Amino acid sequence: MQPAPEFQPVEQTVRVLLLEDDPDFAALVRRCVAGLSGQPVLHAAQTLEEALLELRSSMFDLVLADLWLPDSSGLDTLERIASATTCPIIVLTASDDPGMREAALAAGAYEFVQKTEFDSRVLARLVRLGAIQARTFRSLRQSEARFRSLTQLSSDWYWEQDSEFRLTFMSSHMGERTGLAPSNYLGRKRWDLPALNLTEADWERHRSQLERRQPFRDFEMQRKLDGRGTVWLSISGEPVYDADGHFVGYRGVGRDITAKKRGQAALQRFRTALDRSADMFFLVDMEENRLLDFNETACATLGYTRDQLLGVRSDMVLAGRTIEEIRASHEELVKERTQTGETTYRRKDGSTFPVEVRRTVLETAEGRILVINSRDLTERKAEEARKSVHLRYQQRIAAFGQSALACRESGELSADAVQQALLALGADTVGYFERGAEQGELVARALAGDAEGKRTAVSSYDPRTSASTDDPISHVLQTGEYFSAERCSLPFEWVRTGATAVVPVPGDSEVRGALCAVSRGGSFAAEELNFLDAVAAVLSAGLRRLASEERLAYLAQFDSLTGLPNRGLLSDRFAQMIEQARRHDRILGVLFVDLDDFKSVNDTLGHAAGDELLKEVARRLSETVRLGDTVARISGDEFAVVLADLARQEDAALVAQKIVDGLAAPFQVVGHEVLLTASVGIASYPADGDDAESLLGAADAAMYRAKQSGRNTYQFFTSEINQRTRARALLGADLRRALEREEFTLAYQPKFDLRTMRPCGGEALLRWSHPERGPVPPAQFVHVLEESGLIVKVGEWALARACADLKACMAASARPVPIAVNLSARQFRQHDLGARIRALIAEAGVPPALIELEITESHLMHDPAQAIHAMRTLRDQGVRIAIDDFGTGYSSLAYLTRFPVAALKIDRSFVAGIGRESSDAAIVRTIIEMARSLGSTVIAEGVETQAQVGFLRRFGCHQAQGYFFAAPMPIGEFIQLICSDNLAPPRRVSSAR
Repeated sequence: MQPAPEFQPVEQTVRVLLLEDDPDFAALVRRCVAGLSGQPVLHAAQTLEEALLELRSSMFDLVLADLWLPDSSGLDTLERIASATTCPIIVLTASDDPGMREAALAAGAYEFVQKTEFDSRVLARLVRLGAIQARTFRSLRQSEARFRSLTQLSSDWYWEQDSEFRLTFMSSHMGERTGLAPSNYLGRKRWDLPALNLTEADWERHRSQLERRQPFRDFEMQRKLDGRGTVWLSISGEPVYDADGHFVGYRGVGRDITAKKRGQAALQRFRTALDRSADMFFLVDMEENRLLDFNETACATLGYTRDQLLGVRSDMVLAGRTIEEIRASHEELVKERTQTGETTYRRKDGSTFPVEVRRTVLETAEGRILVINSRDLTERKAEEARKSVHLRYQQRIAAFGQSALACRESGELSADAVQQALLALGADTVGYFERGAEQGELVARALAGDAEGKRTAVSSYDPRTSASTDDPISHVLQTGEYFSAERCSLPFEWVRTGATAVVPVPGDSEVRGALCAVSRGGSFAAEELNFLDAVAAVLSAGLRRLASEERLAYLAQFDSLTGLPNRGLLSDRFAQMIEQARRHDRILGVLFVDLDDFKSVNDTLGHAAGDELLKEVARRLSETVRLGDTVARISGDEFAVVLADLARQEDAALVAQKIVDGLAAPFQVVGHEVLLTASVGIASYPADGDDAESLLGAADAAMYRAKQSGRNTYQFFTSEINQRTRARALLGADLRRALEREEFTLAYQPKFDLRTMRPCGGEALLRWSHPERGPVPPAQFVHVLEESGLIVKVGEWALARACADLKACMAASARPVPIAVNLSARQFRQHDLGARIRALIAEAGVPPALIELEITESHLMHDPAQAIHAMRTLRDQGVRIAIDDFGTGYSSLAYLTRFPVAALKIDRSFVAGIGRESSDAAIVRTIIEMARSLGSTVIAEGVETQAQVGFLRRFGCHQAQGYFFAAPMPIGEFIQLICSDNLAPPRRVSSAR
């Protein structure tokens, strides 16, 4: 392989170009050249054009030129030759112009020789000079070639600046290396083009360095490429001086450091990500067990600065581990390469905390490095502990809730509440407190812990300062606010001070009690307070349930207005008294008392006055009889008195007369004197019957006889009363014909949604228009239908008619509404009731869900097991069941929860007492709350005033009906009302009736 031309050895032969048009002189030069040593090579040209061709085709070491040629003359010849070669030019001339020499040297000639002085010695000197120059130039060219080759192979490039700091040269491959075009920079100063990373102040510092002629290294610039992206350059340079020591500029090299910068940026991003990570990262020298590197999270978590943590031994961070134990663990780790687990770290201040670690062995040239990723488990452990406590609290609450449902005594419920709180909180004492009977008295209803068996009542506060937090329990009872303190004084001998938490136990209208927890060894956090509050909520619900059950149990047996036994309790007691009388062969008397013209009192003085009068009547009746006798309220103004152990039947008349006389005395009611009389019917056992129902019926019949006799008197049950019974039989015959003659019709009383005050349904009411007597009130014939058994046929007719009317309503209105139909006791006891109802609804073609059957509360309890079966059958067919006149019967709560009831209708007697009698309002509230808890719709009957509507809406009653909204109306008017969907219009009761 031949070496490249620029690296060939320097030739010893000198090549000379002679430019001469004079043949004689050219021959002289040839002879002289031939006589020189070294055998110089001479080429001759007679014209400038020939000389230029020679220079372009060959390399020469010396040019001997005459300036006066056929195709050129003078200095122009010299300039053109100088532009074509870099070798020395010797001017040979015959001109004697004295200024020519200076002009030729100035134009680039190396030497000026007169032809007259030319000889072999001069030529020899010139050839030697050419040889020296040739060797010098060739050496320079080779050096330059080598430098060019090196810069081409290197990632660097070469550059030069002049004394004004303008770029005069840049290696050609600079563009290939960087993507920057050298042409954009040549002739410009470096700062003429922007660098993205440099400010004007940075450029000023660089210019100052150049002006001080100082070398510089690694001056970094970020240049924007013509396309997308940027390139990073690192520039180094040094000043350049000429032979005389004058500054001529700078030269140096540049390098593309974009990849380096990107790597540094990526590394910095990675480092920043590690530093901002929530986890700790460590690099540990496994040989020395010292920390090599770590992130900022590790420093912050452990409490060290970076300098303090560098080089720290592992056992300073790992709590409870010796260096020997750490090394031993490394042996197993080397085998597995990666391990995950939990351990404990120690901070600089000596405190410790749990961590989760992942350790990985990394093999490097310097040895094994342990890479550790650690996560602080303090929050997780705390959260797990909180969840564990929360779960324990939830379990306690759930257990307490289950036991609260089974509790039947308030004392048992309170004791369970404080015991559950004590066990869950780990407190020293937990107590449940209520207000005592005396003003300022606190009563501990239940205590658990250190206070068990201690005194349960204290007079602890002055009512004038009861809102003060000095006594936290009284404060909570008075204000209903929560209380918590790390240290608090308490009004009890058995616990004076300690961390205290008190939460209210809500009642119906005020705070019922307070649940108090005391701990002498710690404080109560928010979680503990929430748990105590949850216990208080369950306790409150349980106590309210017990109170509601007690109240409903009372209402099931006693009249809410007068406190007297109701009809249900009377029946029980009467049956027992009859059994006792039968065993001992004794006489019983029953008096049926009806107040004469009681309605006028309501009409003139109002219902509130009427209620007050009824309570006073009950009081006088109770005072008239003996302790062993029973007084009961049967209905609105009807009472019954059962007299035990009569010596003879006529003795009942003495009591009846006392009642008549006692009730004839004036009553003082709401500031008015009211005169009242009563009609009393008397029946006796065993003469007039042998069971409670027949005896009450006989006494009732006798009472009507007393009214017919002029009132304010009493009458015994006699044969005349049987005549009245025959009259009822005649009425029954008329009723049979009425069904055949289609004398019955249905009127519809709308129900209104108390939330929207718009119609939402209706109740079908039976009406009878007698051909001779005209409209007959339902009260006069319905009981006859029931007694005669006609109620079954009439009831089925009413249901069929209601279904047909409902279908018409659905056809006329886009909004179907349910229709309620009353179901009689006889119908309800039919074994095939479900099949009968299903057939009637199917024949009419209406949805079963739009039919609601109303059954009175007393009918359900006649045979609860049969009632449950019948109701479930109807429910499974899609028919809704409503209990009518709820609150007047004596249904068991246990049975009530088993009845598939969709709605409860509050009896009109309780609704009428709203706003006049607090007990009626309380009963209504209790029924609403109970119904809502059972998921049943609550419907109020007999609503007549705006006050009643407001009360019912406030306490969550769903629907209402009554003359306040609308009177019963024909089906046509009812359909028109439903289609109009108007709000309920306020009505005057008098005009509505």
